[in-house]
Amino acid sequence: MKFLRGFLVVTLGLVLILSYLPQPVAAGTVAPSIVRIGLFFVNNSHSGATALNISSPAGIQLGQRTGSDFTLLESIPANQTVKVDINNGSLRVTNAQGVATQIPGSTFVARPTDPSQWINVAEKATGYRGLLEITMVGTQLKLINEVNVEDYLYGVVPKEMSDSWPLEALKAQAVAARTYVAANLGTYGAYGFDLTDDQYSQAYGGVKAEGPNSRLAVDETKGEILLYNGAPIAAVYSSNSGGYTENSENVWNTAIPYLRGVPDPYSLGQGSSMDSWQVNFSQNQLQDWINNVLLQNGQNQIGSLLNISILNRGVSGRVDDVEINGTLGSTEVKNDLVRYYLGNLSSNLFNMITNVGLFGLGQSGQTQTISASNPYVVRGDGSVTPLAGTPVLQGANGIVTATSAATTSYTFDGKGWGHGVGMSQWGAYGMAKAGFDYKGILAHYYQGAQLNQ
Repeated sequence: MKFLRGFLVVTLGLVLILSYLPQPVAAGTVAPSIVRIGLFFVNNSHSGATALNISSPAGIQLGQRTGSDFTLLESIPANQTVKVDINNGSLRVTNAQGVATQIPGSTFVARPTDPSQWINVAEKATGYRGLLEITMVGTQLKLINEVNVEDYLYGVVPKEMSDSWPLEALKAQAVAARTYVAANLGTYGAYGFDLTDDQYSQAYGGVKAEGPNSRLAVDETKGEILLYNGAPIAAVYSSNSGGYTENSENVWNTAIPYLRGVPDPYSLGQGSSMDSWQVNFSQNQLQDWINNVLLQNGQNQIGSLLNISILNRGVSGRVDDVEINGTLGSTEVKNDLVRYYLGNLSSNLFNMITNVGLFGLGQSGQTQTISASNPYVVRGDGSVTPLAGTPVLQGANGIVTATSAATTSYTFDGKGWGHGVGMSQWGAYGMAKAGFDYKGILAHYYQGAQLNQ
């Protein structure tokens, strides 16, 4: 793993924690039929488009809607690309011949002439079923895909799980993804749509992502969602549990009865590169990372890193509480934030080793580095003090400060990838390989939840 792969990753991670659990929206016991997906829009983490180039193998109808009524403005032939941009404060559509048309108002829709087809968006490098709604917002374009939920899932399931995986695993993913839609419908209502197409909701790759096995998984579970006490559950999932899933309250502070930690041997030994992992940071690397995270979140920095103490672990063994001490103060970090504060680790399921290099004298009289893990000093009164900072040794020529050779580094030995709550995708793979059907997979990871049909 590269250290400092971009501070944006950390800040995104902090925001993502809030989006895993369903927002308080009205939800029924059946899956919604239509979902609106924000493809381009403006907020703190997204940008609008300056121009859109669209085409369709079936041709495109451009028009405006009033309720269920559609007023045709222009027809675009099959496989011809038109450019949509803003000119002099108005929407403009320019065809392949360079002829431009001003579109009245601030919004119009584009739909394929054949409803079974799709519209390609060059700026997204994929196509979208349903219709596209294009809105002028200041000097940028907002793009929304309004699509049937089952068609939407065609583009979600293979983005979240490989299309080549066992069908029962893909079916479990389809139900979890459909349940996510039902529980989170309207989350982005202030922006005019329900969900985004990225990690802030669910990855959605449109037509280009679709595969035959994923489509079959969606079709064979059509309309199915998971319920608990008559409401759609928070069907959260992550890549690899590392062998044991975690209680929700140890990751997001909220205890949810169907998100209990369970043994998950099915996640391991299936070919995932994240069954186990190890990363090493120097003291300077890790303290710079931690101070940057604190700064970005308006917290006091710790200065030079002195030590990190693991205070508590969850039922799976995941670290859910650490204290970080520095020369300027200390901070306590809990739950899923731990992995972000400690260098954007792949999961919280890890053991930490503090390595301190000491300066000493070898048999030849030459200086050498002695490596010690979690060193401490035993004082005359029997008290034990962790060794931190710059150590010194008493040599023949007096006290020698071991500045150049005294180096502290941190090794994290971990398992799994992701928050570890709910379904493990690699675990679903392993369970399907072991002969479980999708209902058995879902029952294992979402304790007590029931299918709506």
